[in-house]
Amino acid sequence: MYFLMRRRFIAGIAFSLVLPVFFSCETKKVEQDIAVSSVSVLPETIEMEIGETKKLNATILPSNATDKSIRWTSANPSVATVSQEGDVSAVSDGTSSITASCGGKTGTCSVTVKKGVIDVSGIQLDKNEVSLYEGESLTLIATVSPADATDKTVTWSSSDNSIATVDGGNITAKKEGTVQIKAIAGSATAECKVVVSKLIKVESLSLNQTDVKLAINERIHLVATISPDNALYIGLNWATSDSSIAGVDNEGYVTAQKKGSAVITVTPICSYTTDVKTTCSIQVYVPVESVQLDKSTVSIKKNQQIQLTVTVMPETADYDIIQWKSSDENVVTVSETGLVTGVGNGEATITVTVAGKTATCSFVCKVDEDGTNEGTTVETW
Repeated sequence: MYFLMRRRFIAGIAFSLVLPVFFSCETKKVEQDIAVSSVSVLPETIEMEIGETKKLNATILPSNATDKSIRWTSANPSVATVSQEGDVSAVSDGTSSITASCGGKTGTCSVTVKKGVIDVSGIQLDKNEVSLYEGESLTLIATVSPADATDKTVTWSSSDNSIATVDGGNITAKKEGTVQIKAIAGSATAECKVVVSKLIKVESLSLNQTDVKLAINERIHLVATISPDNALYIGLNWATSDSSIAGVDNEGYVTAQKKGSAVITVTPICSYTTDVKTTCSIQVYVPVESVQLDKSTVSIKKNQQIQLTVTVMPETADYDIIQWKSSDENVVTVSETGLVTGVGNGEATITVTVAGKTATCSFVCKVDEDGTNEGTTVETW
């Protein structure tokens, strides 16, 4: 027992001596690990030309940080790349951000890559000569070469601003005459000859028809005449007040759509301001398709009368008058209302006409030998 207690006592003393040493070692290790507080990159911004290389410097704080290893990266390697030594190489025009990372902290540099100065070698216009009327405009397009020239600014001028002016390639004709329009880019020059002619304006416009009645689906061609003959105009603009009633195309063909009224208007298309126009009134009606009589054959006597009734199809058809006619008024006559009267022996045909459509009824009239009218029976079939 004595020896056992003695051994435990000695072991306890040994443990108490080792424990401080262990903790003192751990504490010393933590105190030696100094973290990075910031990373900065100089310069903060740089401009470069394609193919150029520049050195970036990174500063780590504190200066006695335990781990000062730096990792360099580029946000846009197609514009600028960076080595792990901080050397930036310009690849193509554009912008990129170069980042230096250390211990969870970062610093950046903004990089702008530009092309070197490329001089203009030539300039070409899309037209070498143009003709304009007074008041007209036209835009010239200038092509500067090479396409990647640093400064492609074009300066425009006119040899006589009283005849034609130019602004940014847009030519405005002022009065009759000839001028040279010049375009300059760098040391390169191009010219265009501009011939300005006197403007003859449209004075009047007329149509071959001004008031037309059309059946549904009927089509007519309106023809416009410009005066004077040598007036300047680009074309004609056709319009309808109601396309659901009457439509019109770009050639002046009018098509009736449904019953109603519409107005067709035509105006000249000009490079100058004009109030000249003319119109044609269109009345669309429902045409008569067929006409029928309530009787086809009738036998009557002298002085007898019979009323014929006409039916027009369709019921909505538009028409003005109904015309009645007897083929032989010595046999039968007919009134404006379709009332037929027997006159003398013979056969005759009653014809009714409505909007060009007809229907007929055959009549046989018999007169007694003494010339009297016996009986009042009328036979129809």
